[in-house]
Amino acid sequence: MLPRYKLDLLVQDQTGETKITLLNSVAKSIVKTSAAKVVNVLLDEVQDQEMFPPEIVEIVGTTYGFGISVDGVEKFSAMKV
Repeated sequence: MLPRYKLDLLVQDQTGETKITLLNSVAKSIVKTSAAKVVNVLLDEVQDQEMFPPEIVEIVGTTYGFGISVDGVEKFSAMKV
């Protein structure tokens, strides 16, 4: 089994905020490292398993543009812009 990303983000704009989940391919384009590599670094180098890997810490507070499309009452798609 290969590690995959599932990043839960809190995003906001001038109208409010919402939570979105980025899955493997979109998350990888933001983190710029495979999930397998991040896991291997955690297992090899990080003593405190509660600590986030640097690849994840670096994206906190960063601004990204996302396109959001609403497909139904509670279903939407997010694409990195």
